[in-house]
Amino acid sequence: MGEHLYWGRLETRLRKRLADFEGVAGLHLRERAGNRIIDINGSEVFPTASSIKINLLAALVELHARGEIDLDERVEVGPDSSVPGSGVIAYLQQSTKICWWDVAILMIIASDNTATNMVIDRVGMERMRDFNARWGLSSTVVDRKMQDYEAIAADRENLSTPKEMVEILSLIGSGEGFSEGVSEMCIEILQKPKKGPMTAALPKGTRVANKPGGMDKVRCDAGIVYLERRPFILAVMTKYFGGDPMDQDYWVADTIRIVHSAMHNLDDASAHGQGIVAPPDPRG
Repeated sequence: MGEHLYWGRLETRLRKRLADFEGVAGLHLRERAGNRIIDINGSEVFPTASSIKINLLAALVELHARGEIDLDERVEVGPDSSVPGSGVIAYLQQSTKICWWDVAILMIIASDNTATNMVIDRVGMERMRDFNARWGLSSTVVDRKMQDYEAIAADRENLSTPKEMVEILSLIGSGEGFSEGVSEMCIEILQKPKKGPMTAALPKGTRVANKPGGMDKVRCDAGIVYLERRPFILAVMTKYFGGDPMDQDYWVADTIRIVHSAMHNLDDASAHGQGIVAPPDPRG
């Protein structure tokens, strides 16, 4: 009962925090090994920004595992075929060839928009619709490429919900519904270092597999946080924020920090709420 009260206290604090947000915010928190969940506007649909790249990565690697795509194949990248915004390909001095693995890595760690558009073209939007449907993600949509402002103005957007972002990460983490080896390959890439609210919020050295996203008025992050005894999956998504974008980044990071602090406290406690400490060394 004590842990139930502690979990309820965390939910109360988060509900107030999201209610006070100057915009619209949603959160879904799920214990990876347990059945505890906190869902606050978890089924609200949000623009995903770059967090949709989690789904794109999963689809790309699944097709590789099926033998339909060879990620060892080298493809030309460079400034002539690039789109602006985040990433590095648009700023290369000249074209070069890299393998599709590296395209996927650039998409995740540098949030490279050119790499992402290459993945969208390679997988195909129709196959992405099929994948999302097969994974049970009825509100998740890949409907435009990166930096496609005409599509944005026409309300064609990449969308998901906090609950479905947690669900795809849960499936990736467990390997459920994927071909052999896909889980390990995706997690390896999602664990690579990157900047974002979750990285800023977590203590240095925390193992995390995540992908942040950000556009005007939109900030989000979703990831698996590997605590020793109480790993958890969390998605925080925001929209309609009218203030300083840095304040929005800080708000998302602080929300993640609150969740991590509570989960880390549970991770270090017994079922009765007592801290678990190492026994003293009898040798002094």
